[in-house]
Amino acid sequence: MKGIIICLIFVFLTSCDSNEKSSEKRTSQNQDEGIKTNITVKTQEPNLIPRILSSSEDKVNYDALNWEVKSDIQKLDSIYPFTPFYGSFEGEKFFVIRNQGWDYNQEWFNDSIQYGLLNSRYEMVLGLDYTKIGNPNLILEGCFEIEENGKYGLYDHKTNEILKPQFEYILSASFTNSKVAYGLKNGIWFEITNHSNFKLSEIDIDITEILKKVSFDVTKLGANLMYYSYSETYENDATTGRGIAVFPSFIEKLNLLDNEMIWDLITSKKYPEGFGTKEERVTLSHNEGIGDRLISFFVSVYSSGTDARGYEVQSKKLLTYNLKDQTMNSSFLGKSTMYDYFCRESGYSFVNDSIVEIKSNTQEGKLYDFETQYTYKKILSNGEIQDLSSNRIFDFTKFIVIKEEHLKGCFAEFMEKPKFDYSPNIWVTEHMSIADLDLMRNEIFADYGYKFKTEKWQNYFGGKAWYKPLYNDVNDKLTETDKINVQTILRVKKKMEGNEDNFLNKHASIYVAAG
Repeated sequence: MKGIIICLIFVFLTSCDSNEKSSEKRTSQNQDEGIKTNITVKTQEPNLIPRILSSSEDKVNYDALNWEVKSDIQKLDSIYPFTPFYGSFEGEKFFVIRNQGWDYNQEWFNDSIQYGLLNSRYEMVLGLDYTKIGNPNLILEGCFEIEENGKYGLYDHKTNEILKPQFEYILSASFTNSKVAYGLKNGIWFEITNHSNFKLSEIDIDITEILKKVSFDVTKLGANLMYYSYSETYENDATTGRGIAVFPSFIEKLNLLDNEMIWDLITSKKYPEGFGTKEERVTLSHNEGIGDRLISFFVSVYSSGTDARGYEVQSKKLLTYNLKDQTMNSSFLGKSTMYDYFCRESGYSFVNDSIVEIKSNTQEGKLYDFETQYTYKKILSNGEIQDLSSNRIFDFTKFIVIKEEHLKGCFAEFMEKPKFDYSPNIWVTEHMSIADLDLMRNEIFADYGYKFKTEKWQNYFGGKAWYKPLYNDVNDKLTETDKINVQTILRVKKKMEGNEDNFLNKHASIYVAAG
C-alpha cells in the first residue's frame, strides 16, 4: 500500500512538471542581426481565476445583448470578472477579458487593471498581464498591439507569438494593413516585420517621412473594430453605439487625441444606434523644418457624434519632433464647434521658423463681446513649445511686424437691450476703430514705462498693475519691431481719419446662443 502511494505521488509530480514545461515561454534571438528580439510564444490552458468583482450579471439582460455572442458573454461572466470587448478577426471570434469588474468611476486603462485575450474556444492566448490590448491589424498586419508597464509590443494571433512589450511607441509604415512597423526603444528605431515570425532590425531612418503620413480614422477600421460586450438593443428604442477603437500607442505618445479609446462608435447603418460617436479622425499636415534638429506639424482632429442634439468639433494642435533625441512636444491651438457660426474666424501659420500665429474669434474678448484675436507660441531650440504673452492687449505688436490685415476682423458688441428672438441684437464692425489704434500704439510706450502727459492715458494705464511710469522718453528702449509697428498704426490711422465709417462698416446682426 505504501508503495502504491509513493508511485501515485511520483506520477502526480511528474505530470505537474510536464504541464509547467509545456506552458513555458520560448525566447528566441535573431542571430544574423545580433539583436535580442524578446519574442515569446505562449501556449497555456485557460486560467480560471475566481471572480474579483461582480460584473453584475444579475443586472445584465443577456437576451438583449448581440445574439452572436450573448451566450459567450454569459458563459465568460461566470468565469471572469468582466469581458468588456469582443471581435472577429479573420473569421475567428476573440474576447478581451480583465481582472476587475466594471466601475464607472474608473478609467478604462490604468496600472491596476490587467487585460487578457481569449480565442473562440475560450483558450487564454494572452494572460491577464497587459494594461491595454488594442484592435487587431492597426499597427502590423495580423497583430494586436499590447501594453505592459508603459511599454508596447505585439501579439500574432496565428502563431501565438508575442513580441514582448519593450517600445516607447510603435509607428505603422503605412497605417493600412501594414507589413512593416517601426518601434522606438532607448532612442533607437527598430524595423519590425512579421513573415510567419517577428523579426527586429536596428535601423537608421528619418522618421519624419513616416510622421508626414500619420493618419487615423475610426470610420475606416472596418473588420478591425471591437465591440462593447454589454450593449443592449431593444426594438424601436434608441441605443448607444457599441463599436470599440483602442487607439494605437503613437496616438497616445504623440498626444494627438485627448482620450485613449472610443467605446461608443456608431457602426450599424441597418440598425442605426441613437447615441454615440460617428466620426473621429486625426491627420498631420504642414511640416516645417526648424534648423537641423526639429520638425513641426499642425495636427488636425475632427470629431462628430449624436447626443441630445448632436455635436461636431474641429481642433488643432502643434506638434514638434526632435530629431536628435526622438522627443515629442505638443500644444493645443484651438477648436471650433458646429455652434460657432458667429464671427467664425480661425487660422494657424508660421510667422517665422520659431513663432506660430493663431487667429481666432473670442467671445467675451478684451475690448468687445466678440473680437478677432491673435495669440502666439514660440518653439524653443529643444522642441518645447512656449506660450507668448505680454502686458499688452494687442500682443502682436510685441512679437511680430504687423500688417494692415491684422487690424481687420470681426468686432461685435451687444445692443443696449439685446433680444434673442431672431431680431437684430448685436452691432458688428469689420475693422479696429481709431480709438483701438490709439490704445494699441500707446500701450507699446507704456510697456517700457513712458510717463504720459495727458490725463486720459495717465488714468488708463495708472489702473494697470504692471504699469510703472519711469521715463519721459522711451524711444531708445523700443525694439525694431516696436518702431515699425508704431509707424504702421499711424499710417492706418491717417487713412481712417475722416473716413472711419467706411473702414468699420458697422451693421446690425443676429446672435443666438446655442441652448
